[in-house]
Amino acid sequence: GNLGKALWQKEGNQGDRWLFGRISLRGNVEQTIGQPYQLVLEGIVG
Repeated sequence: GNLGKALWQKEGNQGDRWLFGRISLRGNVEQTIGQPYQLVLEGIVG
C-alpha cells in the first residue's frame, strides 16, 4: 500500500553506532488532534 510522504530518511553506510534523530509530527493543531499517525521504520543490514 501507499505509505505516504517520507518526512526524514538517511541513506548509505551509517556505521555501527546508533545516533539520535528527531522529527516533529506536529502540524496545524486543528488538523492533527485526534488524527492517527503511521510511523514506519525500515532498516537494511548487510
